[in-house]
Amino acid sequence: MRIQIRFFASLADRAGVRVLELSLADGASITDAAAALVAQFPSLSGDLHRVAFAINYATAPAGTILSDGDELAFLPPVSGG
Repeated sequence: MRIQIRFFASLADRAGVRVLELSLADGASITDAAAALVAQFPSLSGDLHRVAFAINYATAPAGTILSDGDELAFLPPVSGG
């Protein structure tokens, strides 16, 4: 299956892209997608345990199974002051 990945803020900076397509096996989860992305972008390895995930604009836990055509967003923690 193919999904679209969206990175925001510091994650986009570290990956060097904001949007990309990712091919995964059918039945893959968000955790599987994250592992594939760390293999492709090692600079993300220290950050992905702190991010929130959204599938098609709805937040989702890491174990959620993905479907072909899904949009998976990686949302880093927000800070401000």
